[in-house]
Amino acid sequence: HTQVQACITQLEGCGARWELLGYESAAHGFTNPAQDLNPREGFAYCREAAEASWGAACKMLEEELCKVELVD
Repeated sequence: HTQVQACITQLEGCGARWELLGYESAAHGFTNPAQDLNPREGFAYCREAAEASWGAACKMLEEELCKVELVD
């Protein structure tokens, strides 16, 4: 939690717009199906979290990219 708090402090300090999403059921590497083959503890694929995080990322990109005005 110390590293997460340090990151939040930096983001707030520079005025960045940010959002932290946590997926309780997800382990490290949760977006990669190959993590199910990883023998190290704490690594696993989680389909629900992978789909939710991808949806959140696409939403954020759409919101931010739609703000951009093209210049001739």
